[in-house]
Order: sequence, then C-alpha cells, then structure tokens
Amino acid sequence: MMAVESRDWFVKLWNGELLPYLEQCAREGLQMYGRRSSWEDPLEFLTQTWPWNDGLPADHYLSKLNLENMHDDDDVTNKAFVADADMDPLIMLMKLKEQAKIQRQLEIESMSYKPSNNSTA
Repeated sequence: MMAVESRDWFVKLWNGELLPYLEQCAREGLQMYGRRSSWEDPLEFLTQTWPWNDGLPADHYLSKLNLENMHDDDDVTNKAFVADADMDPLIMLMKLKEQAKIQRQLEIESMSYKPSNNSTA
C-alpha cells in the first residue's frame, strides 16, 4: 500500500468509523452521568503523531471530535438523567461504600488522636 493510499484509508476510517463511535460514546456518557467531564481531544494526538508528512497536516484531513453540540441545554432531560443515576442501585452502592470509607477513616483518626497533657502549672 502506498503512503497516499494508507493515508486515505486512515482518513476514511477516522472520519467514517472512529469519530462517529467516539461521539456516540460521549453521548451515552452524557446520558448516563448527566454531565460532561474533562477530556483530551484525540485529534491533538493524531496531529502530533501524523506519519504522512508528504502533504497537508492531519487536521486538514481529519474531522474534529465535536462535543460542543452535546451541551447540557435540555434541562428536563438532564434532570431525568441525574435522577436516574441517583436511583441506580450500583451508583447508590458506590456512594454508600464511599461514605463508609470516609466514616471509617474519621473513626481511625479520632481513636488515634491523643490530646497532649503537657500543661505546666
């Protein structure tokens, strides 16, 4: 496979398969958790490691992962997602586990605390 053919193959793979898959994963994550979190744009990595230096840069060929159109503007939908997440048994179990861990740590700290009695009268 020639360099141009391999580049064209990768561009088609990225724009036609990988990018739509990543956008779908982001949508599902937003629906599941009801909020967006920080992320790194994979196009930055592709631009830095672009092996085809015979023409234009990667961002000329490759579409950018656009999460801007997946904003939290539908309040009703987002509230429903948050409510669903709060009622999810696994999420509830994870929250309980975290609270128990915090409580245990506080108990350990309070048991190991000994006030100093070095007051001189």
